[in-house]
Amino acid sequence: MVNRNHFVTASEIEAQLKETNPNLEVSERTVQRELSRLGYVATLPRRVPLLTQSAKEIRLQWAHDHCNYNWKKVVFSDETTLLMFRNTCLAWSRTSKLVAPMVKHPFKLHMWGAISTRGKIGMYVFTENMDRHLYLEILNNHLYPNANNVYGRQHWVFQHDNDPKHTSRDVCNDLEMKLRGRVLQWPSYSPDLNPIENIWAYLKRNVEKRVKGMVVQKKSVTQEVFIALVKEEWEKIPDELILTNISSMPRRIQACIDAEGGHTRY
Repeated sequence: MVNRNHFVTASEIEAQLKETNPNLEVSERTVQRELSRLGYVATLPRRVPLLTQSAKEIRLQWAHDHCNYNWKKVVFSDETTLLMFRNTCLAWSRTSKLVAPMVKHPFKLHMWGAISTRGKIGMYVFTENMDRHLYLEILNNHLYPNANNVYGRQHWVFQHDNDPKHTSRDVCNDLEMKLRGRVLQWPSYSPDLNPIENIWAYLKRNVEKRVKGMVVQKKSVTQEVFIALVKEEWEKIPDELILTNISSMPRRIQACIDAEGGHTRY
């Protein structure tokens, strides 16, 4: 029953068993114990992009083409959104009555960041909606000069996804002029292949813990304080963590190949 429908509940399994086996005496608790004995645990499924067969084939071909790629020269980039108030951290409690008060519409801060095996390349925080004009400003003010400074005369390669803002004519023309032949081809719907996603998760967890700590201490968390806190936590991200995640690229690619272009555990 579980293999046919992973979202079936213990009470629904109990009802189905009793319907098909009228003489069977079974309780919801018995079903829960048996599922536990069989190794099942209730978990919230991880959100991943919906992959069509075409997308899987493109991911698989890309993985085969980049099995022996030199990732040390790649600057990975991405954008993300941080909420001032989140509720993802577990907390110790002697009762089940612990609560986390949340505002209805928490302040949102958008962030662009770039990393490489040499550490953090650059970051930029903003509250407005991203468009091609803002993206061009970020590339020219926070990507090109920072990456050129880090790599010196060595050529580096730029990675970003296929977001429409990234592939607009203005942005493509700018990249062609500034980084001719040095923009990494990237398969769509592939956040699992980008190591910066792990850095975002690390950053968001640390920011959330800082905010919760300030709330407990009854300290004011204004928008300005939150922005400063995010910047502080970005700077505190260890270069070793960035290097570790980028060094996982060969394993990510192999996982993609093993999954025939499907989702990986990353």
